[in-house]
Amino acid sequence: MEVTRVSSTINAGSILLIGESAHQVTFNLNAWAHALGASISGTNLWRVVLFTNTQIDGKGQIGAQSDAILFNGDESRSLLAGQQLFITSAQAQLNLQQLSCEQVSVN
Repeated sequence: MEVTRVSSTINAGSILLIGESAHQVTFNLNAWAHALGASISGTNLWRVVLFTNTQIDGKGQIGAQSDAILFNGDESRSLLAGQQLFITSAQAQLNLQQLSCEQVSVN
């Protein structure tokens, strides 16, 4: 299994404010599998972590992070080679209390 691309869309959440401790974020996630890779099926296949980063591409310093809660059996959803995985309405809570503005990229 090789995931070649991931995209996300935020559905709901409060305005993220540095120095605040509780920011609930709800989001969708799409992942594409390489056409020549293997397919996977089973249980507890997916773990999603929501995090802040100093760079928009995620290659910078990680600030806050939180495991997302997955619903509707999304954690055990199969992914076939060359197909797309849809995870909907995942939820995570970010604590930005200890961060500065420089530790979070905003775009």
